[in-house]
Amino acid sequence: MLLLLFTLRKHLNNVRAESDRALPPSEIILSLSDEELRNMEESRIQSRTIKSVRLGEVSIDYESGVRSDGVVITPEELELIAAPGMTFAYDTIVFVTLLRYVHLMQREEIQAELLRNHYFKISTGSISELSLMGLAYLERCHFANAGKLSELYAGKCFILHIDGTNEGGMYNHFVVREGIRGNTLCAEKIVSESEESIKTILQKVEKYFGVPDAVVSDMSPAIGKAVGKVFEKVPHKLCHYHFLKAVGKSLLEEKNHPQMISVKRMKEMLTNNRKELLGELEKRGNARHREDGRLFISLIDYVNDYQKDLSGEGFPFDVAVLAFHNRCETAFNVIENIFRETRRGIPREFCSIMMFVRNRLQEYFSYSHINQLKNLNAIFLELRDILHPRDKTEKTPLNWGMLDAGIQVEDIAEKLENLRIRAEKKTKTKLSPYLMKAWKTVLNRLRKYEGKLDPVIEFNREKFILPRTNNLCETGFRDCKRKARRTTGVKNLSNHMDNLPAQYFYTINLDDPEYLKAIFGDGEICDSFHEIEKDDVRRDVENMKIQRLSPQKIDHKLIRSDDYLKKLAKHFTGTNECIDDLSLKKAV
Repeated sequence: MLLLLFTLRKHLNNVRAESDRALPPSEIILSLSDEELRNMEESRIQSRTIKSVRLGEVSIDYESGVRSDGVVITPEELELIAAPGMTFAYDTIVFVTLLRYVHLMQREEIQAELLRNHYFKISTGSISELSLMGLAYLERCHFANAGKLSELYAGKCFILHIDGTNEGGMYNHFVVREGIRGNTLCAEKIVSESEESIKTILQKVEKYFGVPDAVVSDMSPAIGKAVGKVFEKVPHKLCHYHFLKAVGKSLLEEKNHPQMISVKRMKEMLTNNRKELLGELEKRGNARHREDGRLFISLIDYVNDYQKDLSGEGFPFDVAVLAFHNRCETAFNVIENIFRETRRGIPREFCSIMMFVRNRLQEYFSYSHINQLKNLNAIFLELRDILHPRDKTEKTPLNWGMLDAGIQVEDIAEKLENLRIRAEKKTKTKLSPYLMKAWKTVLNRLRKYEGKLDPVIEFNREKFILPRTNNLCETGFRDCKRKARRTTGVKNLSNHMDNLPAQYFYTINLDDPEYLKAIFGDGEICDSFHEIEKDDVRRDVENMKIQRLSPQKIDHKLIRSDDYLKKLAKHFTGTNECIDDLSLKKAV
């Protein structure tokens, strides 16, 4: 029976060290069992110092032995605390990783935290190394328990959300997420979103998690081709946000952009009129006249506050020009009514300014370009409305998920087909050039993405409405970049995203209690790390470091390594033969 003797120093809050020195290590003695000793050819006592956030800095005297087959045996308790040869315990690796990549603490802050609350010192270089190791362990545990995750997703519609992001750097972060729980299933850094690169990632997802019931992505041709080859019979639906945004820009941008300039000029004119009214208001002592001036000023403010009518979704979902136009038309009608009823009692100067405003407003909302923009927006809104699932009987909008018994969803595919037929007929009639172009755009997009826009699929012989966007991926990328800007203080994140390991996106899963249970059971995260081969983690860490390098930069670490020429020969010839025995020509 193993003897486990802890003589740990008690770290009570009221006796914390006030100096910046770490406390001396406590002692742990670990011995092999009698049964293990009988199988040993020899045994000896060794010592290791391990730094653990749970135990503090401890000196461990442990008994180790060599079996007849040459295998070195150490106490099991030691293997549960730290990897062979590691100074830092598994719990320290998790602690540092979470502080670095979840709480976004700087290395110096982590140093101070460990010294202040866990009483041991650590270098900034070790923090960088441990945080990468932690990400590698998380990824290895993730795929080692992929079967348990598959069981977690079983019985529900298994949806893949696929997307990538690039901030202008060398690498693309490409992520596949599960659509119900939002878990990251696979994350990779790739040089470009090519079909082959994406296909490899999807094949990995298929290997570990199986074939999905549906896939949701943006309109990337490379993603479309890769999904078609790996998941040939799986429904592949497009993100409605990306689709509508692309169509809306094609329909509206040409007419909208010049009008934005007109809006800017109108706002400047109204601002000047407001200043004139304020000047006249300051001259008035009569309370009634002051109230007249204040209300006229408020009418100008009402027009310039047109952004209140926008939803915040951005162009083309929000057309600021039309919102401004509607406010102008409303203000014009108000002025008309005021002066139709009476001008008596209103100061002449106020009347003069407001009549000028009235005339300019009438000119603005009478522009033919505004009416053209309205017509184009009506086509866009019709398409947008069709793509929103509704109850066939009550005409109420439906959210994504399994439909309740008795609910019949409108046939979106049929409505899209009817719109396509109408667009085809429109393009064969005589229309204004701008309308002809608009209907051709709608027709071409509906033809191109036929079968990919209806979010309703059959699942377990029932209807299921897919999420209409791949917003999970977008949200993950947005949060990552927002945190990076907050911590780095820089707007351009190309270097940061190039240096960020792809494994960062697995930390998103740690917010899901059921995911944690499936991967790590009832224990702590660190309690599973001993099941992962240390050499595999080391290789993963080296790959993370390699992916930080740009191909344009000189890899001094590689060419200055002692075994560089041997590595070169081994790569090209498959032999460990010394480079001196080979010519470079032969090696290549």
